[in-house]
Amino acid sequence: ETIAREKALRDKVEAEMTEFFERRKQAKEKPAKKKPAKKKPAKKKPAKKKQWKRKFY
Repeated sequence: ETIAREKALRDKVEAEMTEFFERRKQAKEKPAKKKPAKKKPAKKKPAKKKQWKRKFY
């Protein structure tokens, strides 16, 4: 009787472990999709003012 009980317990533990590892494997295979980070728009450098006027003054 004790042998049968031990075997049943062992089978139960083994089943739980295999289930756990299967779930873990599935989780690794299909990672959750991360939303792509929004890129910050590049700051435009202020245009240099043309100093052509200076020539005439």
